[in-house]
Amino acid sequence: MTNREERIKEGLIERTYFNSLNVDCESETKRIYKIIKKQCNLSVYLNNIFITRLDSIEGFKIKYKRYFGKLSGNDLSTYYYVWVGLSKGNVVVVGRTSFSKKARSNFGDLFNRYNIFGGVTQEIIMKIIISEKEYLDFKKIEQLNKDLNNFFTHAIIIPVDVGSVDGKDAIKICSDVEKKIGEYLLQNNVKILNKEGHNSFQ
Repeated sequence: MTNREERIKEGLIERTYFNSLNVDCESETKRIYKIIKKQCNLSVYLNNIFITRLDSIEGFKIKYKRYFGKLSGNDLSTYYYVWVGLSKGNVVVVGRTSFSKKARSNFGDLFNRYNIFGGVTQEIIMKIIISEKEYLDFKKIEQLNKDLNNFFTHAIIIPVDVGSVDGKDAIKICSDVEKKIGEYLLQNNVKILNKEGHNSFQ
């Protein structure tokens, strides 16, 4: 089995375990938020953490202006953040991204559309969708793609204050935060479907 196959299999097992629990999704999302916030309070790079529902990109636009505007040292044209993607209380992946202050709609990979032939996270989600459907017409690829892009229900956004460093150093700072958040969640027994996603940056 390849590393990719092992990661996907592990993610599907974690999803099955999560589905077997009697968990209130909103409460679970808030519980994970509190765990992350506790870790963020220990770091000089982090502040203004918030949860956003992903049924409205417009809502996120309003929030990022409020939260990212408070970053004290970031005078760059690009903002950096770590995000924890959740599906009804189930952590799917911990990632990092950036977006330009000038961008009108492109907020990085959290808000970019997924492709059914994409990476590990996308494949885990697709296999979950297929396995959890009572009936599936494989001719309707468009519906699968729609389900894929509606899988995330919430995200916890962690703005990262990178100061005035250049892009390469900013990415390194953001990646270090991403790893710390991912490992901290695992240490606190939070299951992550793409468990190695936060370790992808070399």
